[in-house]
Parts: sequence; structure tokens; C-alpha cells
Amino acid sequence: MLISNAVMITNADIGLAEAGIDTVDFSSAAQYLESSNPSVLGVHCRPGNYKELITLLLKEKRKNPRKQIIILHHDLDALQLAEIHNLLHPFRIRSFADKDELQDCFQEGFSHYYELEQSEKLAELVNEKNEELKRLTIQLERSVEERQQQLEQSRKKNASAEKRLNILKKTLVQIYRAHSISEIEMGLTSALKDEFSIAWVNIRRPSQSNVHERTDAVNHYKVTLKSGKEDFGHLYFFSASEKSFSPSTKKFLGQVAEAVSLSIKRTFEYQHSQELKRQWEATFDAISDPICLTDKDYNILRVNSSFINKIGESESSHLGQKCYGVLFRRDKPCEGCQRGQLFQLRNPSPGANSEVFDVYSNNLGDGSQDLYFQMYRDITQDLNLQRQVIETAKMAELGTISSSIAHELNNPIGGMLNFIQLMQMDLTGNEDYFKDILEIEKGVQKCKTIVQNLLGFSRKAYQKDPEIINLVEVVEQAIKITELKTRAIGIQIQFDHQQKEVPYLGRFNLLAHAIRNILQNAQESLLEKRRDRKGFQGLIFLTLRESSEAVEIEIRDNGLGVDETIKHKIFDPLFTTKDPETNPGLGLTLALQIVKEHKGRIEVSTDNEGFLSFKVRFPRPEVQSKEVTH
Repeated sequence: MLISNAVMITNADIGLAEAGIDTVDFSSAAQYLESSNPSVLGVHCRPGNYKELITLLLKEKRKNPRKQIIILHHDLDALQLAEIHNLLHPFRIRSFADKDELQDCFQEGFSHYYELEQSEKLAELVNEKNEELKRLTIQLERSVEERQQQLEQSRKKNASAEKRLNILKKTLVQIYRAHSISEIEMGLTSALKDEFSIAWVNIRRPSQSNVHERTDAVNHYKVTLKSGKEDFGHLYFFSASEKSFSPSTKKFLGQVAEAVSLSIKRTFEYQHSQELKRQWEATFDAISDPICLTDKDYNILRVNSSFINKIGESESSHLGQKCYGVLFRRDKPCEGCQRGQLFQLRNPSPGANSEVFDVYSNNLGDGSQDLYFQMYRDITQDLNLQRQVIETAKMAELGTISSSIAHELNNPIGGMLNFIQLMQMDLTGNEDYFKDILEIEKGVQKCKTIVQNLLGFSRKAYQKDPEIINLVEVVEQAIKITELKTRAIGIQIQFDHQQKEVPYLGRFNLLAHAIRNILQNAQESLLEKRRDRKGFQGLIFLTLRESSEAVEIEIRDNGLGVDETIKHKIFDPLFTTKDPETNPGLGLTLALQIVKEHKGRIEVSTDNEGFLSFKVRFPRPEVQSKEVTH
């Protein structure tokens, strides 16, 4: 049984002590209740005492509103019970019962009291928690508000920081794109004018102090420009407003100044390097010989202007290509190429004149990477001059020998001719040996002509100025010299011309020498073919024709001809398909040079009969004058 604080006010002896319920009579009730505060209070009401009990119970109710009051009554009417109910709101109103029923009733009162007590405590707890929740809510709302304010401030700071970061990026871009101090100043002014109201930016070197004269009346901020120990002067930010610069703005402008210091240093170094680069390029391009820098794989890295002029292309079109492909149109490295040394190359590419180069090559690499410097010196003209000097010396020697021989032979030949003519004077012409005497005279005359031709051919042609000559005689002179050998080896030379005289302004011996060189080339081709084919009859046909615009000398032979792959090279200096010791390869080169000096040209072709044809064309004087006029 639940034991709790309970009191029963009654004068009856009902024995509730076992149940833990005190019993107090009516006379002692007031005093008892003064010192105690029972949770459940039972009252035995009678018509005679219910008024006093109502007053006592109201007092107890005010003392403890949770107190459970049980009304046990005898003989109370409905009005009395209604009054008790309205005033006291008791837990139970029932008629006086036996002990067990009273115990159950008190037990229910205890349960109800504890329920109310727990409810009140729960309500108090709930109220307390509600109050705490309200307090926490208020704190949370304050915290949220403060947090929102902080977030708003942070957002504004972030927005400002992001904006300044973008400005800083823009500023850095402007700075590092600049190549001069003025470009840096203009770039900074453009990047900072909107955000910081910068009117202009000025960079002053340490030696420039006149800026102080104009800063007194203008709001400005000065920052020292330094990089390491180097002092580059000061950077002045001039404001467009009278408002002074804030600490954050000064801090930002200080960061800009650091970047400017590095940029100025870079600009000075760049300008210095550009000046060195210009000097190097000027020196590089001033060299008249073609120069290129290549890597280990023959790829072109850099060339000079002479190289570009040599190949006739733009610089960017060949960078990264192979040097042997660009220079000589080859698909593999040149024969005899010895990079890193001094060597000699010949240009063998089709469609180009044969050229000879002295190549100075040096490896400029640092060991980990090869970088070859190659300078090509064209020595073709030097070799031509050398060969021509040798040829001239040979001709001069030949002239000296021919002159000596001619003078030595002229005397006996003249004596023989005189004696033969004296003998003819003593003869009547009817003698049996008279015809033999005439043949001897012809032979001596022929010897005299040969000696005269040798003398004429060996003389220095440049001792005379150009004069009107007969091209028919030029060809005949070349044939006579050539026939000294061709008749002995069975080669026939035929000369077809309709005119006896074809005048032309030139040097007789030089033109005869040119025709003779072409005939010599034909003669050698015929001899080589006869070695392979026994019984071969070598033929050389010469034709001289005139037209209204030109004079043409055609020389044809039925020799081996010329392969189409090397036809473009036959006039190249030093080019020969024969032994270079005996054939230096200058005969046709000299012939072409002489013809060009006389305003002519040479065409090479193969006709329908398989004959190799050299056509030497000379313009008419009136055609030359028209060409000069136009």
C-alpha cells in the first residue's frame, strides 16, 4: 500500500492508522493543520459542522492547491453538497463508508495528488524548458543575426577582395605586357582609375626629383621601387579626388609597386637583351656569306639575311626544315658533310647551277645539346677564275709555243715555197713530175695556212676592241683548228652556209674559241662512241642561218648525246662526265660566257634524228637597239 501524508478529520473511530492515515477530531483539526500539510485530507461532514469545515478546507486549499480533499458526509442535502462542490472542488464527495472503502478512496487521492504534482512539475519543467528554449531562441536569433552580419561583412570583404584581386590580375597583365616605362604608367592608370580614382601614375628614377614640385597641391601616394638591393626610384599614385588613401588601398598599391619593381627590372633586362639581340642580328646579317644554325638532326634554327636571299624564300618558311633540303633540295645529308670541321660541298641539285662551297662548321653546343654554326662561302667564281687563269696561262703558253714554232717553221716553209716557185719558173709544164711539183706547192701552202691559224688563235683577243667581223670566217677558223685532229681520226665536218659574209660586232678570236670549244665537245663525244662501236662514222654538221631578228650557228653531231638528267649541268663550271684531270669541265662554260658577252645565247636539244644540237644565237644590231630602247 502506498504510504503518504494523509489525514482524516472525524470524531468517529474508524481505525485508519494501519493504512498510514492520521485521524484528527474536529476540535484538534485546526491546530493539527497549522503544523502539517497533508497531501490528502478527508473530512467527515455533518449538517452541524460543514460550515466550519468549509472555512478550514478553503484555508488548506489556498495553502496547497494540489491538496486532494475527500468529503465524507452524513445527512447533507443537495444544496449543501452543491455549495461544497462549488467552493472546494473536492477530489471525492461520498457518503461515509467502511474502512476499506475509505482506504481505497484515500489511495485514489494519493494517486491523483501525485499525478497533479508530476503534472505540475512536468509543467514547471516544460515551462522552464520553454523559457530556456525562448532564451536559447533569442540567443540563437541574435547569433544568427550577428552571423548574418558577419557573413554580409565577409561577403562584402570577399567581393571587395575578389574585385581587387581581379584589378591586381589586370594590373599585372598590363605591367608584364609593357616593354617600356611609359607603357607601365599607362597600363597602371587604366587598371586603377575606376576602383581607386587614380588620375595618373608616374614612375621616377632616383635621379629625377622634379616630381616633388608638383605633388604638394595634389593628393598622392608614393611607394619606393626596389628589387633586392637595386633601387629603381619611386612610384607615384595621383588621386583624382581630395580623399586620402585608406590603409587597405595603400597596402594594395604597395603590392602593385612590388610587381612594378620586378617589371621594371624585367623591362631593363629585356631592353638590354633586345639591344644585344639587335646588335647580334645586325652582325649576323651583315655577314655576306649564308649562315645557318642547326641542331644535331640538321633542322634549321636560325639563318641570316644572306641565307634567305640565297634560297629566295621567307625566313619562317624553312625554320625547322633540313638544311640540306632547303639549300640543295636533297632528301638526305650532303656527301662529304663533316659538321664541326672545315669542308667543301658541291651543289648537285637538279635545276640549279653547280656551285661549290667552302663550309665553316663549328659546334656551339654545351655538351648536352649540339648546336652547329655553318657558314657557306661560295667559291664557284673563285674556282672559275682560277681555272680561267690556268686556261689563260695555258693559252698564253700555247701562244708562246705556237709563235716560237711558227717562226721556226715559217723560214723553212718560206724557203721551200720559194724554191718550188723557182723550180716552176724553170719548167714548161709538160714534164711528168710537174703535177707532183704543184701538189708539193699545195702542201707547203697548207702548212703555211696552218701555222698562220695557230698564230691567230693563240693571240690575246682582248688586245683589240670589238670590231665588225665575219661570222663565216669565225666558224671556218674554228673548223680549221679542229680539223687538225678530226681528219686524222676519221671524223667528218661539214659546214653549210649560203652567205659569204655575215657581219657582226665582236672579237674574232674569242668567238672562234667559243665555237672551237663546242666542236671539241662534239669531237670527244664521237670518239667515245667510236670506242664502243667499231666502224662508227662520226659526223659534225655546222649550219649558219640568218633571219630578220638573229643569226644562228647550229652545231650537230651524231655522238652519244647528253642525258636529260644532266643536260642543265653541262655549262656548269668544273662539271664534266670525263676524267677531270684531262677535262677540267670549263670548255662549254667558257663558250657560254663568250657568247653571253656578245649578247648571244646557247640552246641545247636533241633533234628527231638523234643528233645533239647546239644552237648559238646572236641578235641583229637593230634588234639589240630595240631591246635597249624598250
